[in-house]
Amino acid sequence: MDGFSESIKMPVELLAREAPDVNLAILVDGLDEALTGGGTSIPHLIASMSDLPGNVKVLISAKTDRRIRDLFPNQTDVIDLADPGLEPYSRQDVLSFVERRLARELASADHIWQPDRIARAAGVNFQYARHLLDEMKSGNIDNSPRIPEGLSQLYSSYLDQLIPESGEYGQGDAVLQNYLPLLELLSVVLAPIAVDRVALILDWPIQTVSTRIDELQQLIEFGHENSDIRFFHSSMAEFVGVSVLPDRTPNRYHAPAREMHAKIARSYVDRYSQGSGGSHGSWHEIDRYGLNYLAEHMRSGIGVGLLEPDDLYDLAIDPEYRRAQTATGSIDAMLQTATVALEHALESNSSSATAKLIEAFAIASEPQLHGLAANALSRMSPELRKDEILRLLSRDETRQIALNAAYQLGFAAEELFQEMALTDHSELPRMVAYMAYLKWLQGEHEIVMRFTEKIAREVRIQAPRDARRRLAFLADVTIILYINLAHDYRLIQWADGLWWELLTRKLHVRKFNHRLIGAVVTSVAANTISQRLGEAVMVDAMQSPSVYFHGGQKPRELLGRAVDLLDPHSDLRGEYNLLAELLGSDIAFLRVIGAIVLSSHCSRSLHNLKEFLAERYTRLPPRARLWHLIAFGVLAPTETDWSPFVAWQTEYLLRNDRATIVSRDAGAMRSLNLVLLPLGLACGKAGAPMVVVETALRDALTVDDSEYAVALVEALGVVGIYYPDQTLSAFQLVPNTVGGAVGSKIIDSLAILNVLHPQAVDLFLEETGRGHLRMNVRSKVNVVNTRRIIDQVGFFNSAIYQAAHNPIMRERLTKPALRCLNESYSVKQFAKRYTRILLQLARDYDFHPGAWAAQE
Repeated sequence: MDGFSESIKMPVELLAREAPDVNLAILVDGLDEALTGGGTSIPHLIASMSDLPGNVKVLISAKTDRRIRDLFPNQTDVIDLADPGLEPYSRQDVLSFVERRLARELASADHIWQPDRIARAAGVNFQYARHLLDEMKSGNIDNSPRIPEGLSQLYSSYLDQLIPESGEYGQGDAVLQNYLPLLELLSVVLAPIAVDRVALILDWPIQTVSTRIDELQQLIEFGHENSDIRFFHSSMAEFVGVSVLPDRTPNRYHAPAREMHAKIARSYVDRYSQGSGGSHGSWHEIDRYGLNYLAEHMRSGIGVGLLEPDDLYDLAIDPEYRRAQTATGSIDAMLQTATVALEHALESNSSSATAKLIEAFAIASEPQLHGLAANALSRMSPELRKDEILRLLSRDETRQIALNAAYQLGFAAEELFQEMALTDHSELPRMVAYMAYLKWLQGEHEIVMRFTEKIAREVRIQAPRDARRRLAFLADVTIILYINLAHDYRLIQWADGLWWELLTRKLHVRKFNHRLIGAVVTSVAANTISQRLGEAVMVDAMQSPSVYFHGGQKPRELLGRAVDLLDPHSDLRGEYNLLAELLGSDIAFLRVIGAIVLSSHCSRSLHNLKEFLAERYTRLPPRARLWHLIAFGVLAPTETDWSPFVAWQTEYLLRNDRATIVSRDAGAMRSLNLVLLPLGLACGKAGAPMVVVETALRDALTVDDSEYAVALVEALGVVGIYYPDQTLSAFQLVPNTVGGAVGSKIIDSLAILNVLHPQAVDLFLEETGRGHLRMNVRSKVNVVNTRRIIDQVGFFNSAIYQAAHNPIMRERLTKPALRCLNESYSVKQFAKRYTRILLQLARDYDFHPGAWAAQE
């Protein structure tokens, strides 16, 4: 692709920009004939030209082919030459073409056919006209009064002349048998095929093959030093494939395709497959044609006795065959093989074969296959997929694939999600809760509320174990929704009504005879909230909580002094040294607390603090400066536009603290890169691009600083969860020719976006000429990892919102939480202490959690 960009695309772009008033047209003819398997094909290269300036027009001609159309999903100027309304124009074009050719290349004495007669025979088929004129010029066609009718008669006349005695009465059929196998093979090959491979497939001596090729060379296109062959045009293959000609006479040169597909496949399998007792070697010795197209031939050849569906399925799951494909760089071919097998199993309604393939791909060492497995799992019939997903969820090595499949299905698969929500497995209910949040973000509020309310309606004191599971899930879903959407009044009101109805009407916790049971059951919800809060606030994604819990007295003293600073009315200026110490601490938990403190003050009065903070920002150590910036990563709307101040901080950090960015805060942010989130959120709310980041990324690519570029691309992936336009705008700056670590990291970041914004990702891939990477992106989707990012960012933001806007929650929840942490030596111990605080608060407000969110 680099060569294409440097020799064609970049010069055209430069010329177009230097001469904006000049319109440039590039014609690409017969693009469908350039489709190949494996690697970046010519159509993909042409698709990469979609971002050229507006004065460049790329005109493409191709047969109707979904693969071509998919490469250009947003091109609306499509002219269908088969449209009857265009026929008069097409006929006139053919006539003009014939007249020019005859006038230029043939004397009138050399032919008896007039231009209009040739044009009438051609109709709208330029291919026919060209081939007929070529044959007339070369003298290979009889100069008789009868003109061949259409391509079929033309090709038939070709072959009558090229194959000696094929038309002789009594011996023509015998003669044809010497040629038909070769014609049949060339009619079904999907790309040029090696001559020596043809000999192996047909079981002919190589000399015989060479002789037949020489005799038919006018119909054959040669490539790679004449060692590869195919028909000169796809219309020749179509001719061989039809049994009856347009004049209703039998086609003597017809060769059934399915048998040859099977014969090609059988030749490879018998020779190389160890499972079939390969007689001549292993898959690692197979040629590139077999690596790219064997599965296609297998699928087309099933049903004639030489192949069974299991042969195709066994090929797709054969790790040796996949390793042979990846060893030669045929990743696309590996994906195509797997896709062909899955599509055949699904179309055949073979649940056992589909399950076999899904499980094999789910545990495959090639991650590209995981996305295929999840997609196929979601496409199984409803009565089968639930059990299959639950089965795969029960196994560690296949759980991620099953979760991705469940996410694709959404809450339409209600029974599946209900079982997942109420399982004893700790991770699955949290995943359902997380999916509820994602669906809420996508506007599916009613679906989420209906599903959650149904779980709540089934809570029964008489079934305490089931009730505990339901309450734990309801606590999880409430947490994930609230921490990310604390400013959403509708959500707060709904959650308040849900819990009040559940606790007072269903569990009757205020009645004396139910008080003990109610307390026990209610504590489940409180304990779940405490546990989640403990996990999040200790930022275990960045550092082990034990670093704080067993870090001595100094960290606890710092935390104790920080508690009162959570109040936005406290004196931040007077305690700035404490803030700086928190932001620069070696303990990640304390850095988070410092950021929450700073953010709570700025959320209420940034205009009063901006000058003070800016003066000190440049004097902070790099780590403290980074966390000063992270403090501005606020999800909720802000009273004023924060983007200018956050952009200034970000630009300073990018310019002066490269080591901190590249090291991800000395490794603390390797799984949660928050460097660009503050600016992304601020620009997203303002509807503005991240100019300073785009500049930094462009500069890093210009000087080939891939380490820095990778760090920026990774951080943009987190931004894209919330504001995909800001991320994708920056990614537009990365040429689609960039590979290596930067190209790989773009795929990883797009996979994060794809969980919430699949359509935006697909559009980006197509518009930037990366459509062929769609499967790579989907294979990297990891719902669990995205959930962890949202969890951490959500808890951070809920603490900020509580401290800045909710005095009851600040004084009764947030501050007590920090005091509990100061007195605890494990997350479990913290959860136990904090549960009592939550229960007391619930009772004090008559089990109306919405009342806690009252704003000052």
